[in-house]
Amino acid sequence: LESGDDVVILEGAVEVISDPERLAHVGRVYATKYNMDEWEVGDNPLYAVRPQQAFGWLERDFPGSATRWQF
Repeated sequence: LESGDDVVILEGAVEVISDPERLAHVGRVYATKYNMDEWEVGDNPLYAVRPQQAFGWLERDFPGSATRWQF
């Protein structure tokens, strides 16, 4: 996360997104979120993660806040 004080780690299967329809959808959502006219992936690969487990904690309360989720 932005601050570096709160942690989220995802573990899982990763795939490169190559379907033009999915890429266009991501571009529209990204452009809307960041108030841009449009966004294109271009030559950069776009990855999707299918999480198998996730870890999270707050630095100020580790290990009391450490949590693990399994999907």
